[in-house]
Amino acid sequence: TVSGLKEKIVPNDAAGFSLFQPSRRVPLDDFHDNISYMVKKCRSLGVLPVLLVEPQPHQIETNDFKMQLRTEYNAILRQLAVELSVPKADADSAFAECADTDFFPDPTVLFAYPNIHGQHLIALILEKTLCNAGIIP
Repeated sequence: TVSGLKEKIVPNDAAGFSLFQPSRRVPLDDFHDNISYMVKKCRSLGVLPVLLVEPQPHQIETNDFKMQLRTEYNAILRQLAVELSVPKADADSAFAECADTDFFPDPTVLFAYPNIHGQHLIALILEKTLCNAGIIP
């Protein structure tokens, strides 16, 4: 374990999940700081980080708090990719161009778990990102 990493990733004051009142487990500022710390730590160890912007459904109408959270966290990942000059695999943008039902078993319930077709698309996006960054030929 990297010294201090656990404290950076899971801050002591992070809110827990509630079944009745939605809450954020990791505040946005802490998420930003945590990802920045991990990127810098990877680089200090000679590892090139790649940020994956997680996909979510785009064609369904919902006020689901978890989808709102993912949108906010994804915005931070996109921002950090630019700020820190990190390769970004933006699966969310690719999924936005497709029908939700093509990549999620039930996009109104299981949006966090893409089906096998969604997983394949994520793998292709990661491969393209790694090639564009010169990590793989």
